[in-house]
Amino acid sequence: DRCTEYPEQVGLIYPLFQLDEKTKRDILRAPLVIRASIASMERVMCEKRRRHFLDLWKQTDYTNAPELCQYYQQQIYAENQRIAELDQQQRQVTFDDLAQLPWVGEFYDALETI
Repeated sequence: DRCTEYPEQVGLIYPLFQLDEKTKRDILRAPLVIRASIASMERVMCEKRRRHFLDLWKQTDYTNAPELCQYYQQQIYAENQRIAELDQQQRQVTFDDLAQLPWVGEFYDALETI
């Protein structure tokens, strides 16, 4: 029996099999957590694109290529706008988000029967 042979290791994984209040809450909020994670990853990509366009803008001579510099500025502005939208999306929970979550009492009862 591995439980008696390796009690230290079993002690590390035992909490995975017991749902506590925080774990139950995290299961309920999975769609919100996923949406926030996706927004966070998209924010990182936007920051990389913004830095790329900023580097290109710094390297471009305005006197020789004013249209190109203007294009880079527009892209930098668009990325800044998208980052602001993503930040707002990560912080904002709408009524629809909450309405899609199951009622806490009903869901907790269902988890305990599993």
